[in-house]
Amino acid sequence: MNTYSDLIFRMLPELPSCRDEVILQTLQQAGRDFCIMSEAWLESMTADITTGVVQYDLLAMKPISNYDVDIQRLVQVNVDNGIVYPDQYTLVDQQYLLFDQDQKITKVNGMVINVVLAPKYEALKLSTTLMNRYSRALMARAKHLLQIMPNVPWSNPALAAYNKQVADDEIATAVMDKYRTFLNWDMQLDLRRGIY
Repeated sequence: MNTYSDLIFRMLPELPSCRDEVILQTLQQAGRDFCIMSEAWLESMTADITTGVVQYDLLAMKPISNYDVDIQRLVQVNVDNGIVYPDQYTLVDQQYLLFDQDQKITKVNGMVINVVLAPKYEALKLSTTLMNRYSRALMARAKHLLQIMPNVPWSNPALAAYNKQVADDEIATAVMDKYRTFLNWDMQLDLRRGIY
C-alpha cells in the first residue's frame, strides 16, 4: 500500500456522500501537511563525487527520483565519511545541492546526503514504509479537514475534533521517530569513522 487511493475505502464510513475525488484531494493535502509538520519522510542518498563539480541534482538521485516530492531541507551532508558543515553548502530551488566554490571535493569515498521530503500536492503516492507506518495519521488529518467543512452531509464537528487529536498524536509520534533516525545516522557515521 503506497497510494492515497488505497485509503479511500477505509474513510468512507465516516464521510457519507463524500465523493472519492474530494477524499483523494484531501488525502493529498493531509499527506503533504503531515510530512512538513513531522519531517517524517527522511531519505538517505549516496552519490559519486566528481572532482570540480560543485552542484548536484538531488531530485535525480535514487531513491527520491521515484517520487513526486519537494526537498524540505538537508539534514546532513557527508563527504569522504566526514560531515560537511552547513555553511559550506546550500539547497538551491529545493532541488540542487550547491557546495561553496572554495570547498575542495575530491573523489574518495563518495557522498551521503540525508534529506527531509514532502510530497507535492499532486503526488498520488508516498513511500510504502511511510504510508504503512503513518496511514492512521493521514486518514485522521484528512477526515478532520473534511468534517470541519460546514453545510456538507459529512460535516461532523465532534468527530472532526477527535480526528484532529488523533492526527496530532500521530505527528508527535512521527517527530520522535525522526529523532531516533537522526541518532541512527550519526551513529552510522561514527562507526564509519571508527569512533565506536
